[in-house]
Parts: sequence; C-alpha cells; structure tokens
Amino acid sequence: MARARRVLLTVGAVIGALCLVVAVAGPLFGAKTLVVRSGSMAPAMPTGSLAVSWPVDAADVAVGDVVSVVDADGSRVTHRVVGVQPAEGDGAALTLQGDANPTPDAEVYEVTEADRVLVSVPWAGRVVAFLGTTWGLLALGALTAGLLGYAFRPTRTPRDPGGRGGAAQGGTPGRRASEDDGPERDRRAPHDARGLLLRALGAAPLVAALVVAHGAAGTSAAFADTAALTTGAVAGYSVVSPVAIAAPGNCTASNSALGSSMTLRWTGISPAAQPRPQLANYEYQLRFLDRNNANAVLNTIVVAHSGLAGSQQTYQLTSGTIGNLLGLNLFASNRVTTEIRSRLKTTTWTGSTVVSTNWTLSTVLGIATFTCNQ
Repeated sequence: MARARRVLLTVGAVIGALCLVVAVAGPLFGAKTLVVRSGSMAPAMPTGSLAVSWPVDAADVAVGDVVSVVDADGSRVTHRVVGVQPAEGDGAALTLQGDANPTPDAEVYEVTEADRVLVSVPWAGRVVAFLGTTWGLLALGALTAGLLGYAFRPTRTPRDPGGRGGAAQGGTPGRRASEDDGPERDRRAPHDARGLLLRALGAAPLVAALVVAHGAAGTSAAFADTAALTTGAVAGYSVVSPVAIAAPGNCTASNSALGSSMTLRWTGISPAAQPRPQLANYEYQLRFLDRNNANAVLNTIVVAHSGLAGSQQTYQLTSGTIGNLLGLNLFASNRVTTEIRSRLKTTTWTGSTVVSTNWTLSTVLGIATFTCNQ
C-alpha cells in the first residue's frame, strides 16, 4: 500500500510540475497554451487538442513549422507555414495552410514574430476547457482533496519486534527502534525526505491545472479555415446579413452561485432563390470587443447556422468558459460588445450588416454575474 501511495504521489507531482513549468513559462517567456477548436490541422492536431507554443522571431520561422498568428480580423489562426517571404524591417510575410485544407489561407500574414507550436496533445484541450467550468473545478477540487488526504494520512512509526516493555533482539527492553540503531534511522532519512517532497508536491496538480486552464485564456487556437474560394460560383452576389432582435429579446442572463450564463440571440440569414449562395454556404462570425480597452478584439469565433432559413440563432456564454474564451478577469468589471456577422464558408466574405450586443460581466458576492444590454 505504501508503494502504491508513493507511485500515485509521484505521478501527480510529475504532471503537476510539468503544468507549472508551462504556466510559469507563459508570463516569463511568452509561452502560450492553445485549445484547438476546429479540424483544419487534422490529423496532426485534431479538434480538442491542447498545443504549447513558444514565440520566435520572424527570421527563425521556416517552411513546415506550425505557427499561431493573429489575422486582420483579430482571430488567432494556427496553421502550417507553406511559404516565407521577406517583409519590411525584420518582418516576414507568411503563407499558411491547414493540413486539412485544400488551398492556402487567403490572407498573407506579415509578422515580426510568431508563436511556433512545440507540442500538441490530442483531447487535452477538451480537458482544459472542462476544468474552466464550474463542474470541472468542483471535480478537480474533490480529486485533489482526496489525493492530499491520502498523501498526508498518518503513518505508524516502526517499532522493534519486542515493542514497549519487551526485549528486542539486540536492543534494550522497553525502548523504541527509533531510539536505537542510529544507522538504521539514517538509512530511512532519504526515504522520509522524499516522502515529504512528494507530499508537498501533492497540491501541484490542482494549482497547475487551474493556472494552465486559465492561462489558455485569450490564446485559444481558433482555427480559421479561410482558404480562398476557387469556383467563382458566387461572384457578383451580395452576402446576406443576419437581423438584430430588439432588446430585451436579444440577450438573456441567468446568474447563480452554481454557475452563471448568458445567451445571445439574433435572426438568422434568409437567402433568396438561386443563384445567390444558399443556406449551407453560410456561417456566423462572432467578434468580442473589450469596451474597457478601446474596443480591442478579445477573440473571434465562428458558429454554424442552426435550423431553417430565418430562424432564431443563439450562442451561450458561461462563467466557467468565459475566461478561457476571452481571457477576462472574472473579479473585475468587464464591458464587452459582441459583433455578429454572416460569412460565406471557406472565404473571408462577410455581410455588410453587423448585429451588436453590449453586455457586462462582474462578480457580486463571489458570483460571476452577466448583465445584458449595458
């Protein structure tokens, strides 16, 4: 049993230590954790993978590297480099392409540095996303509490065969083994020290997982499949836009100690008859702007159309996932605008009308609280 406990603590400590290394490397050296949210880099990095990247100068980027950059819309794109050209100063013009995409991205990315992906772990991103939820934090806390309780449970001090009041072989009657044989105690000392170290590191999985889960905030690999449209079948036709729903129906919030959420609503696109692009060719681009910081782009995501043409569309934000998605500090007062555009799939073409909704997120008595239309 003691051996099993030591092995369990060792595994937990090693995993926690590795996570702590990644977490500490972020603020110190610019390392990022990226959650893969689409399949454009499959099979090397399937949806739900967790990648770790490291910033490098543009001059060090080579064809074949997988890098993460921010495009003109503020979206983070993580694709493979298929072309590098010199740019102004120390910059470089990168041509990127997803491994699963048939053509390169439409945009050429001019950068002075890029985040090169060092390693990726399939499915680990799903775990990180779950740990950012209320239930994930509860499960992680329970697991770590159990690990610590097991690690620090009392252990008996070995006695000599005679015990108290008895005559031990080679010892004095009534004397503990720990009072005897100094060399034996010295031999146990390294094992005791190692046990104390493992116990001290027993909390590492909780601390590290929390840091990594929230360290991924704002750096999720929102893979943007922006390969250029090559058929020309929709040339000359306008992109249909979504329609705003009047307040308060455009947004509803539900706040509780067990987890808060907010649902954004808009009327989906309703394409006319042929030859205009049809419903299956559309998706929605949601861009989140930080009103506390001159409308800086927090993140841009893409969601699919649901239901029939002209049907109501929804997108839900939760207090458990908002930090990972937008990098917001839940203990501050955050003022955000969500801009919703229609977009033709596999292109950068968007509708001319933007549906905007203002909302805030703050903490009241320890509860993350959403407020719509403020």
